[in-house]
Amino acid sequence: MTASIRLPFWARRWLARRLALPLPRKKTLRQSRRAAIYKVDRLGDFVLATGALHTLFRHFGAEHCRLIVSEVAAPLAAVEFPTVERWVIPAQAAQVWREIRPLRARLAPIWTREKFTHLVCLRHARALHHDVTLSWLDAEEWHGLGKRPGPESLNLDNRPELPADY
Repeated sequence: MTASIRLPFWARRWLARRLALPLPRKKTLRQSRRAAIYKVDRLGDFVLATGALHTLFRHFGAEHCRLIVSEVAAPLAAVEFPTVERWVIPAQAAQVWREIRPLRARLAPIWTREKFTHLVCLRHARALHHDVTLSWLDAEEWHGLGKRPGPESLNLDNRPELPADY
């Protein structure tokens, strides 16, 4: 994308915040799960995290979890964790209007059908689309680096907010 047609920072931030707003919840019964594990990475990072993922699935129970992975790691996740249900999203989405907006239209309605007790984010250097997609998940507890992203505080510069004791 050339610099001449790239949206200015304030416009990208406004669009991202609008896309991160929760969808209206339907009054139907939603399925409740114990944990959502967010590991949207490239293949190498996913391979390195398989030990941690096995530990998390033993802790929460694989049948009570939902694994959110990238398209590139999905085949390995299917082999490594066959009993865990998966949601697959792109590893990258750089353009708010062309990539993240269609992703929201396709995924957010599906994601709002489930409620989680725990949301475990194993992605530390999150891009804008990671923070936006994380904001669509409904969970009571957040386990991840920094604060849970929301519409009011999106990580637009691809740097996590580190806790003081990091």
